[in-house]
Amino acid sequence: MRHSVIVCQQWTEMVTDYLEDALPRGLRRAVERHLATCSHCVEYLAQVRRTIAVMGSIPADDLPDDVIDVLQRAFEDYHGPGQHGPDQHGPDR
Repeated sequence: MRHSVIVCQQWTEMVTDYLEDALPRGLRRAVERHLATCSHCVEYLAQVRRTIAVMGSIPADDLPDDVIDVLQRAFEDYHGPGQHGPDQHGPDR
């Protein structure tokens, strides 16, 4: 039986699917094998979980406009202009 091998770069690209239990069973097992041997990726997972916990407790109305602008620019730098998150409907928030 051939096992898939996950490297750190791949792990960082699929962490959200892992947390949402959206990975196919075989890929999830490969990720768990990787996590069993990679303390760096285990720490990354813990950081993502902490970020979700903290950010989930901050109402969007409490974020200053300059912080929203920085986050929006970072998102656009990563995904390209014109793409919006699920709660964003363009620059006219």
